[in-house]
Amino acid sequence: MPREAEAALEASRRMRQFARDRIWEWRRQYPRTALTVIGYDEMLALESRDQAFEAQAEGLMAEPQPWFLPWDLAGRAAPE
Repeated sequence: MPREAEAALEASRRMRQFARDRIWEWRRQYPRTALTVIGYDEMLALESRDQAFEAQAEGLMAEPQPWFLPWDLAGRAAPE
């Protein structure tokens, strides 16, 4: 593989990791986005686990599916 292609792949990998890190930092403000991007199983495998967020994620997973859609589209009650 040419060096330019390898550099582009590495830059893409670093950009995805950067975005994932920022989403994880903002997980309490945007829990559905964090759960969608990171995934439930991968979240449980993280070294920097967050018990409060795990409890919130379990609540999201228990909601009527699809949990990642806005409440009005997914048929859930409006948030308080």
